Amino acid sequence: MSGFLVNAYARAASGGQRLFEILDTESDVVEKADAIELGRVEGRVRFEDVSFSYQEGKPALKNINLEADPGKVVALIGTPGSGKSTIASLLPRFYEVNSGRITIDGIDIRDVTLKSLRQNMGIVQQDVFLFGAGLRENIAYGREDAPIEDVIRAAKVAQLHDFISALDGSYDTEVGERGVNLSGGQRQRMSIARAVLLDPPIWCWTTRLRAWTRTQRT
Repeated sequence: MSGFLVNAYARAASGGQRLFEILDTESDVVEKADAIELGRVEGRVRFEDVSFSYQEGKPALKNINLEADPGKVVALIGTPGSGKSTIASLLPRFYEVNSGRITIDGIDIRDVTLKSLRQNMGIVQQDVFLFGAGLRENIAYGREDAPIEDVIRAAKVAQLHDFISALDGSYDTEVGERGVNLSGGQRQRMSIARAVLLDPPIWCWTTRLRAWTRTQRT
């Protein structure tokens, strides 16, 4: 398993395929007609001489080289605007690189389908997108057929289970549109639970764990 810990807030939504479909409608990223299906990867991530800009003439990243091997954690630390969240957004192809390439297990991510690429990633961010549905349904986006036992296990890892169990509706409790009935820390834990349930080989953390105690972070 590879991991990115990015010390910034990300604006990209993650979770299930429905969320990715929303992202796809707002993205200029185009999938190749002959794109291949990417199976479950080992998680060797490489950024090779990658450059990217949101606006022409204003580079956000320039000639970036980065390696993350399976079982390793790479922490990106820097000032706001230094490109940490941009790197995290390029890996699942929320944006397209201007030059260079990104590979996973030696495969250029532009050569694979977006769905199969993103199914290999668990993206954890502060501003997680939640739908006006129950807690179980929100956690299970991406694995809609997951049994309740797996949902509970993911919630326990994310330090959510005790809170959910104390609610009258338990896992059927409505979160409200965009999770309005949850605190910021609880929404963040929902993002973690979603990623845990997917059991991805690649993790990408794009948020500080401000709402967590030292023990919970460990």
